[in-house]
Amino acid sequence: MSSSAKTYRVFVYGSLMRGLHNHHFIERATFHHTTKTRDTFCLIDSGSSFPYAISTNSCFASQRSKPTAITGELWSVKEPILDSLDRLEGHPDFYRRREIELEDDDEVAWMYFLYDPKFLKMIEMSPERYPDVIPPGDWRTYYPPGTWRDTMMTCGTAGPHTVFCYGSNGIEQMRERCRNPKLTARKARLPGSIRVFGGWSSRWGGAVASVLPKHGHSVRGSIVDLSAEELALLDSFEAVKSSKEPYAREGAVYHRQDVIVLAESDGDQQTPIPAVMYVKTDLEWKGPPSAKYLAACVRNVAQFWQPAKVEVRDGHGMLRGAPQQVESDTAPVDSSSAREASSSSAAGVGTEPSLTVDAGSDGVIHFDVVASRTEQTLVEAFGFPIDKAVTAVDAIVGKSDINLAVE
Repeated sequence: MSSSAKTYRVFVYGSLMRGLHNHHFIERATFHHTTKTRDTFCLIDSGSSFPYAISTNSCFASQRSKPTAITGELWSVKEPILDSLDRLEGHPDFYRRREIELEDDDEVAWMYFLYDPKFLKMIEMSPERYPDVIPPGDWRTYYPPGTWRDTMMTCGTAGPHTVFCYGSNGIEQMRERCRNPKLTARKARLPGSIRVFGGWSSRWGGAVASVLPKHGHSVRGSIVDLSAEELALLDSFEAVKSSKEPYAREGAVYHRQDVIVLAESDGDQQTPIPAVMYVKTDLEWKGPPSAKYLAACVRNVAQFWQPAKVEVRDGHGMLRGAPQQVESDTAPVDSSSAREASSSSAAGVGTEPSLTVDAGSDGVIHFDVVASRTEQTLVEAFGFPIDKAVTAVDAIVGKSDINLAVE
């Protein structure tokens, strides 16, 4: 085909965007930039890992959700790719392609809208099955409750890659694992999510952290920029399936997951940044996280956030313990003090950040640091299965009495 062949501007807003599962249809086209529609529309979750854009002319659109500008990507494609997109979208019967105007742009672009009258009626009658995308109009930052979409943003690219750290991967651990003492961290949080704990780590002696989507919540942590080689080193510590399949879930302990984080500056300015994080595949509750692991999580959060609070939630998002946090008179950890703390810890001296345990009578099982240490000893020194260790400690009054727990 001649290089002068006609090109078409196409605005994509769902699974065709970079890193999502249908992107291969346009990966050889020309990407321009992320943008928004000038007019407002409705964006609905199909329940099948892609959204429906619906014109506000539809009879129910204004009743279902408030129309809003839709966020997506602008691409230039040649006719063969446009033809393949038409086939994928079922144009003009299922979806219909029409020209729209974009924000801060004088030229129009093609966009696909759900058109099938029968399907529109089905969506109208089933709002629970086909919910609105929240935040409105932005598919990339929307996650159905409790699930993450399949992504592959970092595969085959040189980087740098921004990694969101929310658990034990504080800056000192990142420097050690990635073999780069010059790495630096920045303040960031992941909106629409909660930190949870699950599985069992023999290294840490308890559950370890992961993140689940949950609207209205936010996970505080940090971000670090890594090269592709450094990210591959981190993969090995997170036990991804393989270097060729870091996003695969089956057969992995953790898998890569692409998200949009908000990087925060000293002036409280928030900048959306594409990032990758590691999500745990098995969140079965086998016992609480150890005090040592919680302290590592708190140290990571305390680099930038005060109070550095970490809630103990299980894989269903239910509270299993009161928030663990650095005492109010503890200053945020800077890089030099973090290095000293890390070296002291490695030498077997020094202290961890003090943890507060909020007592209460609200029916929640509150996390007990002393009980957790006793459970850890029963597992490591006496060979107890974790469920029996938890049962034994629950049955005694003095949670630190190892002999009574064994009996």
